[in-house]
Amino acid sequence: MARARNIKPGFFKNEDLSDLTPYTRLLFVGLWCLADRDGLLEDRPKRIKGELFPYENVDINQCLQDLHEAGFILRYEVDGERFISIPKFSNHQNPHHREAISKIPKLDQDKGKQQADPNQGEVMPKNSLGLSSEFPDQGEDKPTKSRADSLIPDSLIPDSLIPDSLIPLPPITDSKDSHKKVVVVGDRDLHVFNSVIDQYKHYFNFDPNPTIRQLLHSYLDDGIQTDMIAWVMRYAAEKGKAWDYAKGTLEKMFVQGVRNAEQSEQAHQEYLRQQTAKKVVPIRGSHPREDQLPASVQKQKEMESSGAFEAKGKKIADDPELSKMLANLNGQRAAGK
Repeated sequence: MARARNIKPGFFKNEDLSDLTPYTRLLFVGLWCLADRDGLLEDRPKRIKGELFPYENVDINQCLQDLHEAGFILRYEVDGERFISIPKFSNHQNPHHREAISKIPKLDQDKGKQQADPNQGEVMPKNSLGLSSEFPDQGEDKPTKSRADSLIPDSLIPDSLIPDSLIPLPPITDSKDSHKKVVVVGDRDLHVFNSVIDQYKHYFNFDPNPTIRQLLHSYLDDGIQTDMIAWVMRYAAEKGKAWDYAKGTLEKMFVQGVRNAEQSEQAHQEYLRQQTAKKVVPIRGSHPREDQLPASVQKQKEMESSGAFEAKGKKIADDPELSKMLANLNGQRAAGK
């Protein structure tokens, strides 16, 4: 299975590598992805082609041989099986600590040693990569620089890069060596670690993935204090929430100008006060309170209470016209009409 590895800008400026074909250079990078944590893999050209160049017509065996002769890889055989070693692989890669231990046998370098010739300033053993560091007891007193070393001239760039990314990140620290302080925020203890990685592991119980690691350090670059990151993690953990909840809380507070734990607590308390103020007071009984009725209804109730709508108590006999109409109807009914 292919693995994510690191590639640095110095790779593209390597003069020795530039003498090889583009396919060979690309193959070299691909070998890093196929190699195990010790920089070893099986020398099986057909399988390598299927993994790295499934759609290209490339002579992988020849490309491997070119890399071998140029000193960028070492092809060797153990008990009739062929393998590939990438010199200095561990110096330029940072395999994940959970990556499986290599099961590939390493080259027995003692078998390839030759006696140094006193008439020569430097003698290389047979099938050597040209790496004096492989055979410290041979050659000049001052070791020569290997081609594998020259791949990464910018040696000051950290090796611990996010897989598939050029952004350097600090390595994951060991919690046993990390220091923390306990401060009281919101009337409760807040555990603040020196490392945001250890901070994450304290509240969420596992290592953050590379993307979260990058994000946590970007928060520090933006001026967010470590204790604020601790506060939002504690806030999420107390609610039984995961990192995404803490991330959302932090980003909302960041927009409000919050940068430390004390400001975080103050912003949270203000939020709670606003939520309480928005709550509607429940109405007791089956009728609304008088002060919640529309103005028109209140006016009508006032008129009713003042007797403006009380009945006058008039009868038909009090109206001459209605009395006459009633008498005519009674007469017609009596006549049978």
